[in-house]
Amino acid sequence: MTASYPVRVRIGVLSVLLFALLSNGLALRQTLRHRLDPPQWTASQDEMSRYEARFRLLRSALPAKGIVGYFAEPQRLDRIREHRKHFYLTQYALAPLVVVDNTAPALVVGNFQSAVPELDAADPTLVLVRDFGDGALLFRHQPR
Repeated sequence: MTASYPVRVRIGVLSVLLFALLSNGLALRQTLRHRLDPPQWTASQDEMSRYEARFRLLRSALPAKGIVGYFAEPQRLDRIREHRKHFYLTQYALAPLVVVDNTAPALVVGNFQSAVPELDAADPTLVLVRDFGDGALLFRHQPR
C-alpha cells in the first residue's frame, strides 16, 4: 500500500529540501573561499594583541596575582572615553591581575601614549621602577 500525499504537502517538502540544499551549498562555497583565500589581517594588527605585546615585559615584572594600580595621562573631559578604553585594554593584557584605576596599590602600572607627565603633580610618592618602552612603565610608592 502506498500513501498518496496531497500535492501541497509534496511541494512543501520539496521546497524545504531545496532551500536546505541551497543554504548548505552557499555555506560550503563561503568556507572553501576562506580556506583558499584567507583574510589579510594578522594577529599583530589586532589592538588587543598589540596591547598584550606592549605589556609582555612589564607583565613579567609583576606578581602572578594581586592588585596593581593604573596611572595614565591626566584625564581631560574630551578624552575620558579614550582613557577608559586604554584602561580596559590594560586590564585585559595584565589579567589575571586586578588593575584598579587609581594609584593606591603598592605597584602602579603606567600607560602613556605620549610623554610621561610630571609625577609630583599626580602622586608625589610614586617612584619609577622601570621604563619598559612604548609608554609602558612600572611605579612603586616610596616610603615617606
